[in-house]
Amino acid sequence: MIERYTEKAIRILLLAQEEALLARHGRLYSEHLLLGIMREGSGLSAKLLKASGVTMADLREAIHKCHPENKQEISSQESMPFSEEAKRTLRAAWYEGQASGTYYVTPENIFLSLISNKESTTVKLLENLGVNLKRIKASVEKVSNKQVKSTIHP
Repeated sequence: MIERYTEKAIRILLLAQEEALLARHGRLYSEHLLLGIMREGSGLSAKLLKASGVTMADLREAIHKCHPENKQEISSQESMPFSEEAKRTLRAAWYEGQASGTYYVTPENIFLSLISNKESTTVKLLENLGVNLKRIKASVEKVSNKQVKSTIHP
């Protein structure tokens, strides 16, 4: 399945795993994917979040409140399980890519899937940080649609 991800999307997954490991959360939650997007930093969604005033420190603090530190020792990224919500998010990212006319997953597909469920912890977290998700979503979708028309596989 990883072959369906662009290099930047793979980097986001690796950074998300690293964030979960550093936070000692015991599993990768969908909110860690958001941290991965921000740390990777070159995608439109990361730039728009940063322009909205979102910082890594703010995100880490908010995520820590949702998911306290796990007391069990997690030794590596390879043994880090994904939460059910994170799995659903990544499946949705694949479908998001297909719906846009591609057969690969981009950072923007991951971001759009993260904010697609209005009741998700990620959406609530971003709204609590004052992010206008409707505006960011519209911008990401607009640019993503233009990119799809001009590329085959980035």
